[in-house]
Amino acid sequence: MTTLATTPITLRFRFIEGGRQTKRFKSLKGARKAAQHQIGAHPSISERCGYAVDDFGCCTISVVEGCTLAELFPSEGGAA
Repeated sequence: MTTLATTPITLRFRFIEGGRQTKRFKSLKGARKAAQHQIGAHPSISERCGYAVDDFGCCTISVVEGCTLAELFPSEGGAA
């Protein structure tokens, strides 16, 4: 069963080519699936700078509201 977030989850994607995209999700499961599809399940995470980046540095994801990076990528535990 998917639990709906009380506050919609909003993620901001930024691409190396200069593109940006903001997406809203009703559940953590949906946000996690989109984030992991875009940059993989094991990105580098910087809680201090507030973003996760893929291994090639081509895309970053930051959380605008609704959850934390550690919740999106639980296997990483918010390292860095």
